[in-house]
Amino acid sequence: MSHYKILGVPRNASVAAIRAAYLQKAKRYHPDVNQSPQADKLFKAVQEAYQVLTEDAKRGNFSHPEPEAPEGVTTKKKKKSKFKGKVYNPEQERADFEKEFYQQAEALRKEMEVRSRTWMIFDLKISARSSRSRVY
Repeated sequence: MSHYKILGVPRNASVAAIRAAYLQKAKRYHPDVNQSPQADKLFKAVQEAYQVLTEDAKRGNFSHPEPEAPEGVTTKKKKKSKFKGKVYNPEQERADFEKEFYQQAEALRKEMEVRSRTWMIFDLKISARSSRSRVY
């Protein structure tokens, strides 16, 4: 596993970014803080990666093999695809969109109808009150 992947920084990261990533990972995996059995191995891997990446001579020479990640530990989670096992069908997607659109439009129409009825009733009550109180 690459030293860059261990620290979670890109290959063109500055020394300041590498240091910030090191401090964050060191706090997370320090054996006094993290009680998991793999914390010690991870902490040592983070220290080694930091030492290699901060020394310009070692950083330029990546001729040595990349360190292996401790067993059972992954540093990056895989993203799950929402289309896994599905075939993209643009016609079905459009039909789904139109169905949802018309459902929302119908819900808004009903809401506006209820509001207009409420205002009509309110106007009738006000006009009825004002016509009773007039003296001719």
